[in-house]
Amino acid sequence: RSCLSLRAQSFLKSLRVAMLMLFIAECSSRSENAAAENSAAATTSQYFFITSFRHNTAGTLYVFRKSQTACDLTQVSTHTLGTNPFDLTYDQRGFLYVANESSSNISVFQFNKNTGTLTALGSPVTQTGPGTTLPYGIAIHQSGWVYVVDGQNPGSIGYFQQNQTTGAITQVTPTGHLAFGGGNRVWFPAIYGSRNHFYAT
Repeated sequence: RSCLSLRAQSFLKSLRVAMLMLFIAECSSRSENAAAENSAAATTSQYFFITSFRHNTAGTLYVFRKSQTACDLTQVSTHTLGTNPFDLTYDQRGFLYVANESSSNISVFQFNKNTGTLTALGSPVTQTGPGTTLPYGIAIHQSGWVYVVDGQNPGSIGYFQQNQTTGAITQVTPTGHLAFGGGNRVWFPAIYGSRNHFYAT
């Protein structure tokens, strides 16, 4: 927070949202000979993805770029989401997924690391099957498995297979979900790096 300019802080406060999720992506770009000449020749940009909404209304995804020389943020674009977008996840291939809880679907985007452009990939993906109708939290493993937590159904996680070329995700059949937790509700999942460890709260 201390790194944000007053203008950026003012914008975030002006959203007055019921929920605000923030994700930071660090992107590096190099000239063809940068690695051989000098590793310091690479430039790094940080992008902030922020979802915001008012309860039971369509949400908005904001994309910001952080200055390389200061702490200021520049708004790059905005994108319409489903209703109550509670969580988002991003993978190293440049695909971004947003869990829209009350719309019962997942918005899919592709992020261009060189230009900062975010593009919607088709219509949001709808979940089916028992215990996976209200996507609340979402996480992706580097192997392409996407896990979606249903916050309203105790201990229920839907899982999808990602097409690592197109970013499209397909729910696993026939059940496509895992029940656990002894009847307790689970809200937000996380996957630790490249290891096969899954955490949920």
